[in-house]
Amino acid sequence: MSSSKRVWIPSLLLLLAAAGLCSYSFLLPEARHVHSSLKEAMTTLGTAAVFLGALSFLWIRFKSLRRSESILLKKLSKLLRSVHQASGYAALALILAHGVYFLFYTSLQPGTLSGLAAFTVLAALAGYGMLMKRIRNVHMRTIHRTLSIAWIPFLLIHAGGSVILSALLSAAICGAAWLVERRTLQSR
Repeated sequence: MSSSKRVWIPSLLLLLAAAGLCSYSFLLPEARHVHSSLKEAMTTLGTAAVFLGALSFLWIRFKSLRRSESILLKKLSKLLRSVHQASGYAALALILAHGVYFLFYTSLQPGTLSGLAAFTVLAALAGYGMLMKRIRNVHMRTIHRTLSIAWIPFLLIHAGGSVILSALLSAAICGAAWLVERRTLQSR
């Protein structure tokens, strides 16, 4: 297994590009809003993608609970492991549909650029996730985890409230898992 740190270069370049897009989005004037049913549907796709990303992100916490004393947590951990990759790719597909609509059918505005920045990080995250098994390097999982954490601020800038809601929901699930684990350990 290679220990070359060159695998960090593409992820760092993509993070810099995303930061540049997000920074530039603050310089653009806000465009007028047009409401249509298709626009609302595409916004809903983006919101669903945020929650799918949060579901996939839960794997970070539940990965350590695979050897838990609690049968419930073991089963939840196995379930999250099985849906981690599928929910990540589903989030990518939904965001792609969401982004293509807003990129082609709305004028260039700050939300579009911050969305491109978030999509850049998500695409890198998915790319490193796919390449993790093919490229044997000790840093691949670390990069994948780092990109998943780096995706959060870009999403917060772009989506705002739905990111906060999904983060609170994830935190509540992690808190409940902690309580179940603690109760299981105390009862033995």
